[in-house]
Amino acid sequence: MRTIISRLALTLLVVSLGLLPTTGHAQGEAPLLPARSALSLEAALDRARRASPLLAAARADLAAADGRVRQAGALANPTLSWQYERTSAGGLRNAQHITTLEQPIAVGVRAARIRSAELRRRLAAEALRAVELDLALTVTRAYARAIAADRHVVLGEAAQAAFDRATRISAERRAAGDISAYADRRIRIEAARYAALLAQARMTQRATRRELAALVAPEAAPHAIDSLPLQMERGPTLTLSADSAVAIGLAMHPDLRSATLALEAAEADSRLVLVERRPAPTLIAGLKTEQASGLGGLDGIAAGMSLPLPVLDRRAGMIDAARAGSARATADLTQQRMRTRVEILDALDGVRAIDAQLMMLAPSLGDEATRALRAAEAAYAEGEIALLDWLDAVRSVHEAESAFALVQSESLIRRAQLARALGLPSLP
Repeated sequence: MRTIISRLALTLLVVSLGLLPTTGHAQGEAPLLPARSALSLEAALDRARRASPLLAAARADLAAADGRVRQAGALANPTLSWQYERTSAGGLRNAQHITTLEQPIAVGVRAARIRSAELRRRLAAEALRAVELDLALTVTRAYARAIAADRHVVLGEAAQAAFDRATRISAERRAAGDISAYADRRIRIEAARYAALLAQARMTQRATRRELAALVAPEAAPHAIDSLPLQMERGPTLTLSADSAVAIGLAMHPDLRSATLALEAAEADSRLVLVERRPAPTLIAGLKTEQASGLGGLDGIAAGMSLPLPVLDRRAGMIDAARAGSARATADLTQQRMRTRVEILDALDGVRAIDAQLMMLAPSLGDEATRALRAAEAAYAEGEIALLDWLDAVRSVHEAESAFALVQSESLIRRAQLARALGLPSLP
């Protein structure tokens, strides 16, 4: 029996030393929290989309851009004018009524304005999509941290219960003279240490729940979702190649698409400035009524045209500014393309590393670790192992499971980061 327990302790120690940041539940492990009435990640995302003020602001920006597109297609208003003129001399009088309608004719300007406004609208739509993806990442990160915090509380409570049992066993064995007073004090000190860890875990749990509640239920009480269990959702194994990921990301990454649209919009603004520099004629047409002494009433028409002379303002400053804006947008696009490629590859490597760690760690934890811990506790109760061996077993399991909970949380976050880098709501 002692040989079996020694091997168990060694196995637990190896598991604890081999921990790496990862995510996922051990095979066969019971769910972290009951699934009934659970707040799933998808439900949390749906709530956040409906409650987010950032999304509301982005939608308002898009609505404003829609209005600017409609306004860009409007024609200039005509001008209706009326003039009355009266002259007299030597007993003769002359009176004129002139009513005219003036309409500016700006050739090409309306089409250029519509093009520029439509690109700005597409830019606003892409900004809205970027906000949606950023919100999904933020909510997923908060959700994953809350799950890890919940798991740490569960583990802390299990450790506290184990120490409660061990404290009773220790008192019985000390009364029987099987252990020293030092061993009894040592186990009580360790129990106090784990109680402090549990208190810290509960404080972290409250903080993460508040963070999640601020995203999914900002108008409700701070503790609106404290009673809702969360679900750790393990995604399928990632089979996306680096080339495919880069191809998808370069086509769909919201920041890169925004940079591309910003360049197109800047070039459209440059064309608009050039078109607006052309003199726009104003056509004039109207009616004229004249009363002249000795001639009676005379009726006729009035016609004309006015043309501004580009002498004092040739829009040179605006043209130079528009060209500089296009050059800046080109540089931004080049920089964003390089940044996007690095972001995609880093996110892809992160998910692959997490998946590999999960596959390595999952079989050693969960039910198997729980059985090992109970076996060690039974052996200590029967006096088959020393106190330090039992404490090592408790510490190994607690640290291994705590770190594994963080790994699970990190897996969820890294998958969300990869989806954001690819410009997708979720991984393919």
